[in-house]
Amino acid sequence: MLTVIETHSSGETTKVVTRGFPKLVGNDMWEKTLYCQKHYDHLRKALMMQPRGFSGILGAIITEPTKPEADYGVIFMYTGGYFRSCGDSTFSVVKVLIEQGMIEPQEPFTEVTLDTAAGLVKAKAEIKNGNVGKISFQGPASFFQESTTVDVPGIGKLDVDIAFGGLYYGFVDPAQAGVQVAPENAKKLVEVGMKILEALNSQIKVK
Repeated sequence: MLTVIETHSSGETTKVVTRGFPKLVGNDMWEKTLYCQKHYDHLRKALMMQPRGFSGILGAIITEPTKPEADYGVIFMYTGGYFRSCGDSTFSVVKVLIEQGMIEPQEPFTEVTLDTAAGLVKAKAEIKNGNVGKISFQGPASFFQESTTVDVPGIGKLDVDIAFGGLYYGFVDPAQAGVQVAPENAKKLVEVGMKILEALNSQIKVK
């Protein structure tokens, strides 16, 4: 039986699995993530997809860390698979760990170190009268990866900058794709963005 706490932070819903998940094997958190994907992906699907989940839901599995300086390890997931890192879910995980007594609260601030597939995340939670207030965190260092081009079906070749900030991101000037950033173009921006994302995932390999 899984113990799951549903949370809300930064406009996102995250299901935090605190107990009951099978033991995950790996020398680091990415190896544990791949082990989870290979052996227990049916549990991710059961938690993230309907009837228990929905298309925009996030998830986090609390597990043992692989680094001695970390308090807990975390595997981030969503309906389509797994993340190396997730800021929204990090807020939820820190709050759950403290309020469920898995981390002893210390006023005025409680520090929590999480082991993630992106690296160590150091969080600080404001504590007042035993309640968790504002949470901040510092993740792995961001960096620029490369400038390249991607061929997007129906749009053509686009210049793109690849950078890392917990996850890898592709930055594209929307004017190249023939669309302007404006409220009335919201639907078009999503459509074009998804085409670019699919092209990036299929054509660009990062290490």
